[in-house]
Amino acid sequence: MLPDYSQALHFLEISALIVGLIRWKQIQPTAFRWLILLLLLTVLNETILTDHRIPALRLNNNLLYNVFSLIDMCVIQYMLFQIEAFQKIKRIILLSIAINLTASIVELQFYSGWLQFHTQSFRLLNISNMLICLFYFRKVIVEHKISLRKDTIFIFCTGLFMYHALLFINFTTVSIPSYWQLPSAMLIFQLLHLSANLIYYTSIIMLFLMSRKS
Repeated sequence: MLPDYSQALHFLEISALIVGLIRWKQIQPTAFRWLILLLLLTVLNETILTDHRIPALRLNNNLLYNVFSLIDMCVIQYMLFQIEAFQKIKRIILLSIAINLTASIVELQFYSGWLQFHTQSFRLLNISNMLICLFYFRKVIVEHKISLRKDTIFIFCTGLFMYHALLFINFTTVSIPSYWQLPSAMLIFQLLHLSANLIYYTSIIMLFLMSRKS
């Protein structure tokens, strides 16, 4: 097993939140300011609630992650919906929000239950977000407008794509019963999960730092 890197991840999440708050006025496109709300909820969920720092609440971790993931999926895709670069697929993004939200609630309510993570519908979200990112990658390639130093949308989409790609691999492999018979199963699970979060939150910090107010 990997050492416990939870504190390092908490530090990265809090750092992203602080940088975002400091750079609030410079964040471009302004729709990315929604990330501040998500980071605030992430810090609350990851460093306080799921760590049981308020024992009297006696909250189930999977319940907390399920509720957070529903909020996260809606906010992220609605945020992308607001960005002009995704103008051509706005209706598709709205449809994606509706489908993912419905699929998740159906799984949670009638299949897995709220005390187990909604793995199947979460993989649908993984695919949806990767496809939205691929649309943008194709757009910048066709328009020859790739700029790693200036394109904050490209930076975020790269982090978002890698995050969901790694989690899709993770949740797909762990759903195979024979997977857990592998001696390194837990190590692989932790490594993929850690890598996904490191890439994602680093991309958000880079987005905030590289934003320039127009």
